[in-house]
Amino acid sequence: MQVSGALFRRLQSLANNFVSKQPQNPALIGSEKPSRNSMSFSPDITQVPVKLTLQDVQTYRSSKFNPSELQGELTKTYEGKVRKNYFIRPEEGKILIISEASDRTSAFDIPNLIPQVPYKGKVLDTISKHWAARIEGWGYKTDLVKDHGLNFNPHAAITVREPLETLPIEFVVRRYLTGTTDTSLSSRYFKDGERDYGDFKLKDGLELHSRLDRTILTPTTKEKEDRNVNKAEAVDFILKKAKEDEQFNQALNKALSTLRITDENLKDLSLENPDHKKLLVTSLYEKIEKMVIDVFNRAEGELKGSAVLLIDTKFELGLDKDGEVCFMDELLTPDSSRYWSKQSLEEARKLNQAIVRQNQRFNIPATAKDLFSMLKFPSSVDKDLMRNIARAKPEEFSAWKAENQDIINQNKTKTAEKVYQPYKSQFFTDADVQKLANGYLHILKIITGKDLNLNKE
Repeated sequence: MQVSGALFRRLQSLANNFVSKQPQNPALIGSEKPSRNSMSFSPDITQVPVKLTLQDVQTYRSSKFNPSELQGELTKTYEGKVRKNYFIRPEEGKILIISEASDRTSAFDIPNLIPQVPYKGKVLDTISKHWAARIEGWGYKTDLVKDHGLNFNPHAAITVREPLETLPIEFVVRRYLTGTTDTSLSSRYFKDGERDYGDFKLKDGLELHSRLDRTILTPTTKEKEDRNVNKAEAVDFILKKAKEDEQFNQALNKALSTLRITDENLKDLSLENPDHKKLLVTSLYEKIEKMVIDVFNRAEGELKGSAVLLIDTKFELGLDKDGEVCFMDELLTPDSSRYWSKQSLEEARKLNQAIVRQNQRFNIPATAKDLFSMLKFPSSVDKDLMRNIARAKPEEFSAWKAENQDIINQNKTKTAEKVYQPYKSQFFTDADVQKLANGYLHILKIITGKDLNLNKE
């Protein structure tokens, strides 16, 4: 039975009234020991340490990479939503990718939503390199090239990468039942009532934001509209790309030929036999699943003593010239991952339990979907900081999108040399950008233990 509009509003009012009567806790996101008696709204991002003033934001000039610094023949360039890649040939028979992380921010499938968040590119680049070093220390390979012998502006957000044959799947790893999009695990669980997700099942009675019994992989496609797939569908996508891309197919065959097969039934299989190849790709996928879950669990363990939790992340992987599986692109950054305040998560759980109790107390027949729309989310220390600013002003944001829809569509068109057209107005204020920039600097300090050298000259 659907809850009526009046009852729905009454339930919201009761829950909000309950929250408003709780003592407020002004603790920073970085606080380790919240008061046992406190219950409040999730800490706001304005409470993080203020390293950048409004004037710093308004006068900031990014330290961009100058292509004239390239040492070698430039073979091609490609610019995505956030990064620009320069493919160079420093010597015959060798190609390197010079990857520059920009300060741009995209969200809600809107490229260049904020043209410049000060130091964001350098923060993402530094965090990704931090995790790349950890991942390699755990025995896995990344696309990072350290001994390249090239020199760049030290303030520019530059990473030298090895070209890889990219797997056509995004490997999304999760440890909590949460999310805000229609395809998120929590939306499928609470709104759609799903319990069987193909490769795993979830039991009834779980709470929003609850920690799962184990870390899970929920792969998605890299299509125009990403969609969830199971293991069998992911394997089919890999085989489809192998049929369409001979270079990828060669790298895949090398990867398959070096697999350590322990199952007697999978030994002596032929790559020329489509059925055999599918079995081998399935085995490769299972190897990758173990890799990404292991890295996630280790990264989560590294943050155990910090003030934040690693909730989920998205990995991209590729195959090198020898067929070895490598982690690539950005690694466990606040743009590819969800990081939450530990204190904020506990507070959100308490608030949500109170909302459910109010619903039961007044016997209001709300559906799971109704309840889900009222539940509270913890404070993020990641890209959701920006999304939440827009979500807090839905009518204004909808009007801004309508006004700029033609430009949004134009900016979404992919070209090798992307030049983003400016929007008619900026939805985010300088004060919003200041909050975001300080948030990125704060999560950098939490993850790496180091502050960024701010180049304010």
